[in-house]
Amino acid sequence: MINDDPAFVYSTVIEKTLEHRFLADLCSFLWTCGVTDFAVSQSEVDLYGYDVIVEVGEVVRHIQLKLGRLGGKRSHVSVNLRLSAKPSGCVVWMFYRPEDLSIDHYRWLGSAPGHPLPSVGDRVTKHTKGNAEGVKGERPGHRDVRKTQFEAVATIAELSQRLFGIG
Repeated sequence: MINDDPAFVYSTVIEKTLEHRFLADLCSFLWTCGVTDFAVSQSEVDLYGYDVIVEVGEVVRHIQLKLGRLGGKRSHVSVNLRLSAKPSGCVVWMFYRPEDLSIDHYRWLGSAPGHPLPSVGDRVTKHTKGNAEGVKGERPGHRDVRKTQFEAVATIAELSQRLFGIG
């Protein structure tokens, strides 16, 4: 059976589109606040727990981006433990409208600039696909983090305040 759900078939396109939208919105907001000393770097591989690095002045944020469809039922996301080793690692969970890929709101998991990611708990993530016997093995370097552990953030201005103290 073929899944023809656009969100399934084009998940990588949606991810990259929303990553670019997030960065454009954040950088535009910083610019309107008079902040011109910022830089963006993107990870080429998903190994160290972050998707993008955003530097604003002396603050360097390693950011893992997560996506959630508005109205979706997802109650947790998998977070790479390597993100905890970064001085200002954080997770931004973006909730988007599937009809136009606009961002509705965010959820935030992080600490003040310069402080590490708070504890993500001990609930080990399992692989989404089973092995030949149908057993879903554990991913020891990842933890399932519940939506309730994230702080609701309505706007990019509020998110910028948490990320960099600007907003």
